[in-house]
Amino acid sequence: MIADETLYDQLGDAAQLFTFPQPGSSTVGADAKWAYKVRFAAKTGLARALYAELKEWAFWSKCPLCHHRPVGTLDHYLPQASFPTLALTPLNLVPVCRDCNWVKQNFVAATESEQPLHPYYDDFAAAGDWLEADLVEESGAPLVFRVDPLDVWTAVEEQRVRNHFRDLELNDLYAANAGAEVQAIRARLSDLLDAGGPAAVAEHLLAEAESRSADLTDAWRPAAYRAWGANDWFCSGGFDE
Repeated sequence: MIADETLYDQLGDAAQLFTFPQPGSSTVGADAKWAYKVRFAAKTGLARALYAELKEWAFWSKCPLCHHRPVGTLDHYLPQASFPTLALTPLNLVPVCRDCNWVKQNFVAATESEQPLHPYYDDFAAAGDWLEADLVEESGAPLVFRVDPLDVWTAVEEQRVRNHFRDLELNDLYAANAGAEVQAIRARLSDLLDAGGPAAVAEHLLAEAESRSADLTDAWRPAAYRAWGANDWFCSGGFDE
């Protein structure tokens, strides 16, 4: 198990975890899976406190995959069904929400570009915002979110982010959140429009986008505010249609 953890860390640093060899059946693997289920993850397990501690690794208790829903469980990045000796490896245990955990399930990547993003090793947002949104000029002012690749990304990195965005259905999640946000800020925008016109609305929205960009755990909001602030129809009262 120690040797596997060392190899895991090396491959994680190199973004090559898809090459981790799948072990055959072994007493060690079976024991690790049993210990995870009975001692570690069970609410009455003797090591449940360690399980809870790993869940707290997520910033603000938000899922690092969708950056929205609260953490509810631990996900085996390399599933324990195929990699039982990693069942208790902390680097392989990622705090996620239950929805993202259900989507990922026991997926095992066969190629580098198929690898799901790993919050402990991948930080594709460090060089800038990769999420953008386009506004549809109709009732409700819906947004369509999309991946806007950064120049520093490789082709493989871009594909991994696109897979992540598609597989977790993040457009649907973020679009629903944005619709609710418009309802919440509508009165404030109306006051700004009455007092200073569309320019005042745009200035406010773009300032909000800049401010919210500092929170890397909530990527959809700055993208939404940028889209709203850049749209003349929205700033001229489209938010109220």
